[in-house]
Amino acid sequence: MSISSTTKLFTSASCVQSHIVRFAAEVKGLEYIELDMAQHADLALSVDVVESPALSDRNVTTGELDIIIEYIDEQHPQPPLLPANTASRAIYRKQVRSFHKQLFPLLEAAKEGDAAAQTSMRKYLQQMDSMVQGYAYFASNEISVMDVTIGPWLWAAKQSGLSLKTFRDLSAYADRLFALRSFQASLGHKSKSAAA
Repeated sequence: MSISSTTKLFTSASCVQSHIVRFAAEVKGLEYIELDMAQHADLALSVDVVESPALSDRNVTTGELDIIIEYIDEQHPQPPLLPANTASRAIYRKQVRSFHKQLFPLLEAAKEGDAAAQTSMRKYLQQMDSMVQGYAYFASNEISVMDVTIGPWLWAAKQSGLSLKTFRDLSAYADRLFALRSFQASLGHKSKSAAA
């Protein structure tokens, strides 16, 4: 497998967004080479990559997370991460943006003891608990971009000491995601050891 002709994912350790990209690639069964930005800075610069995560594939290079995910989804159609229906795709994109803008920043603030952030995060998790109830995945029985997005965040939250025990359905959902072969493959060696 030539490094020059293979899809390259530039990632950083302990980066949730990098994990999201790896998870999407593994769900799709994409063959790729993962390159740590800290160790391959010169190669990254040679393909105009300045931050992680980033994808470089043939004539396409992008560091925009949503574009990376949609590129992977369109280049490797099965299983689809976004629905075919235009209206449904818009709803999915809106929910994913909500995760990134509203939920993801709460974890660090909550860890630092911010009471308002802790309250907001509990409310958000309660909403998510109801959205996974009765489904195999996030509000669906098929894996989607929402699972690919929220799974790595839940993993990072778990590693930070967040307990989901009070959110029974969300906790069970997280366990199902973490047990997926594609999710396990998306973890770094250190994280896999921690999960054992």
